Amino acid sequence: MIKNLFAGFFILVLLLSVGIAVTDEAPLPTTSPVSIARFAWAAFAVFILVTFIFFKSDIKPPRDSALGPPHFVPPAEQDIAAAQLAVGNYDRDTTELFFAMLGDLPRYLVRIREEVQILGDAAQVRVFRHKLYYLGADAPQVLLIPLARIEKGTLLDDFAVTDAQGHIVPTLPHNRIRGLLALALEGLVQTAIHESKLGTRLAHHPQQSSEAVIGELIKIVCGKRQSRRQMALPTNETTAKIDRLLDDLPVTFKWRSRIEKFCHQYVNYYVIVAEASPGDTALKDGYLTLIYSHRVPFDAGANKHQKWRRFFGLMPSTIDIPLNAFAFQVDAYHQEVIAEPGQYVFDHHLEQLDSGDPVRQDDLETEDFRPYVRLYYDADARPNAHLYIRRQLGAPPSTTNLIRPYPSRLKSVVEFREIPPGTLGAATMIALASAVIISFFAVTHTGLDANPNVPPDRIAAEQIKATLNSDIPAVLLALPAFVGVLIGSWLDLSRLRKASLTTYLALTMTMFLSLGSALYFILDTNHQLPTALTLTVHGLDAKITTDWIWLGLMAISITHFLFLFRTVIDLSRYYSKCLQKRIDKEFQFG
Repeated sequence: MIKNLFAGFFILVLLLSVGIAVTDEAPLPTTSPVSIARFAWAAFAVFILVTFIFFKSDIKPPRDSALGPPHFVPPAEQDIAAAQLAVGNYDRDTTELFFAMLGDLPRYLVRIREEVQILGDAAQVRVFRHKLYYLGADAPQVLLIPLARIEKGTLLDDFAVTDAQGHIVPTLPHNRIRGLLALALEGLVQTAIHESKLGTRLAHHPQQSSEAVIGELIKIVCGKRQSRRQMALPTNETTAKIDRLLDDLPVTFKWRSRIEKFCHQYVNYYVIVAEASPGDTALKDGYLTLIYSHRVPFDAGANKHQKWRRFFGLMPSTIDIPLNAFAFQVDAYHQEVIAEPGQYVFDHHLEQLDSGDPVRQDDLETEDFRPYVRLYYDADARPNAHLYIRRQLGAPPSTTNLIRPYPSRLKSVVEFREIPPGTLGAATMIALASAVIISFFAVTHTGLDANPNVPPDRIAAEQIKATLNSDIPAVLLALPAFVGVLIGSWLDLSRLRKASLTTYLALTMTMFLSLGSALYFILDTNHQLPTALTLTVHGLDAKITTDWIWLGLMAISITHFLFLFRTVIDLSRYYSKCLQKRIDKEFQFG
């Protein structure tokens, strides 16, 4: 409250400073050097005022009542032993299948289908991921399925897991997942040591036993994640410690790489594990379908158009959806982005997740790998955007090509537009009304001219009469501005925020034209302005009494309407062609 009062008082002081500096009635000298200083002070005060309004913020997060970051205690040996004991109730087939899926999940994933629903008011999307696994006909009685790998410390909004029939599937708590990861790492290292005895091992001069190395690696994997700064570095304290520990393991280079990859995967991430039973979950012919959903904020990109939309409080018209990490490794991947009501997909393409560079078909192909990638929007005004990827030749490259890196981190960029005419049609009609009213007063000068035939002693009374009769014309001139405000209030706020930037600026322009012409009408009725002129229509014996400012307002309002009308016609024609194209295409399939 005090901050708000101070902000209002500060703005008042700046306005008074500008007023005192630019008026001669202020008790200040009026000599030339002082006048320059006064105008300089007025300009400086205006600069401070603009900076204070647009760039100074008094809103800060409530630090005083904040709980603060959690105090992380590194897991002790007894904690890890207790976690391992807690998962000891699962039979060997269950844990072995889980460890195998943890090490090579794409081997068991057959298809991934993602359905993205836009929650515009919350600036979020709800993602439904349908994952089809093949577990074999002799699957164990209890199934532990690694669903997703999430960065440690992340809480998922509205997270839920179900099977194909909609039955809720429980997920394991953190301590049990920690025990499973510890068992998986221990089993991986022991297998590596055993298999390395049969081949050529690395030069081995251990500083500590393998059991001690396993214990330290488990503490690192089950411990606290690295900071953002550390994660951005190619080498840091954690990675260096993992390398030193791996030097003490009697394993081959191949197994060392597998253990190192496992540790780096889970040192900063945790895995969500679902516990399913074939008796309760549909497991048909060895196939299992699990569906999990959650809400995430969507990225709208960083182009200038989206920045201007955010500046005016509009919702982004473009969203970026990262592709699943296994999109090119499973047999089939399908991503569907559903537009909000009243919108259609205008553009859909792929970009690099980090750089934002567009991706072409040639970028996704190598000599040994050629996936089938299709974006199914095809400029036919669909309410949904589809991305379909199918593996058809070879496997995706696991290493980086030195000549051309393979684009493994991709995103879908989908641009939506309002189905015409929409709110832009309403804005165009308001602009038409404003142009007609302004043009009428510019040509007829109704309510502005006194009767020229009255005697000189009646001119003052006639001017007063014209002034009193100017109320209705002024209201008519300001009417489009109020209609625009009313239409904005009648429309659903979420729909108005999804409108195009052209619509928003059109309503704003119409409001300023209407209010400006109404104010100028009032000024013109009370003062004899030097901008008056008389025009003669070519070929007719008719004269039009007007002035330059009214002609300028008329030209601007008509131009504004014609531009909007052309835009509406163009958008409607394009949408109709796209819609007809989709209808013709779908009728070909019966």
